[in-house]
Amino acid sequence: MAEVLVIEDDAAARDLVHRILAPEGHSVIFAENGAVGLTKLAQGRFDIVLTDLLMPVLEGLETIREIRRLQSDVKIIAISGIYSDYLDAALKLGANAALRKPFLPTALRDAVAGLLSGSGAAANSARAKRQTMG
Repeated sequence: MAEVLVIEDDAAARDLVHRILAPEGHSVIFAENGAVGLTKLAQGRFDIVLTDLLMPVLEGLETIREIRRLQSDVKIIAISGIYSDYLDAALKLGANAALRKPFLPTALRDAVAGLLSGSGAAANSARAKRQTMG
């Protein structure tokens, strides 16, 4: 399965992502902000990076820019619960998919599976944005 780096400042959200992805067989590594995430990205090889957009230290849009500069082939899923415009900006900066928090577990599983299989990221992103709990 996949090596997944989760960059998220909220511990409850990190736990939720782990509870969704670990049973699928994915290895999930965490970073509490973009700066720590970039350090972990430099130390290992990840198939997917899931990043929040609003975080302290280094916010998500800048994190996505740096990830694209460092590893252009890694798949990125942007997540945010506040601003849809941020999700759109994340897609323009190179995120492959976007999820609006709170998202359904199936939306995250579908986004990860779609990116790993190489299916259309735009369709994944549009579907995932609609599959929210709120």
